[in-house]
Amino acid sequence: MTKYIKKPIAVEAVQWVGSNAEEVQAFIHGHGFCEFGASNFIKSNCGKIELMITDWIIKGVEGEFYPCPVSVFEASYMEAA
Repeated sequence: MTKYIKKPIAVEAVQWVGSNAEEVQAFIHGHGFCEFGASNFIKSNCGKIELMITDWIIKGVEGEFYPCPVSVFEASYMEAA
């Protein structure tokens, strides 16, 4: 099996902490519609995905938005210098 390495691409992201709805809405600026309440969702290219507290919301290379669990985010990304 051939192995691949993820290209080093800088992404923009904000972490959903449960109390920063305005920050998240400003980040997605109308492109990734979120619902805040008992359940929280973000609209991605794959449809409506549940957003868990501590998930990171990533802006992808094509301008799409998607949630990423904190464990995956921390294993895959580091803060750019």
